[in-house]
Amino acid sequence: MLDAADLPDDIAALKAMLIAAQAREVRKDDRIERLEKLVAAFKQAAFGRKSEKAHPAMSRCLINGRKVACR
Repeated sequence: MLDAADLPDDIAALKAMLIAAQAREVRKDDRIERLEKLVAAFKQAAFGRKSEKAHPAMSRCLINGRKVACR
C-alpha cells in the first residue's frame, strides 16, 4: 500500500498512476470473470447431469441395481 509520502506532488504523475491502477483493476476483473466461467464449466463437467450417466460398459456390472464383479 502506498503511503502519502510515496506519492508524487505532480498532478500529471498522480493522474497517470490512477489511470494505470484503474487499468490493472479492469484486467483483474476480466481475469476473475474468465476464471469463474472456467470453474463453472469444470463443475458442470464434473457434477452436471451428463456426469451422472454411467458408462455403457458399467451396465453389465450391475444386476438388480447391485454392483457385481465385472470382467
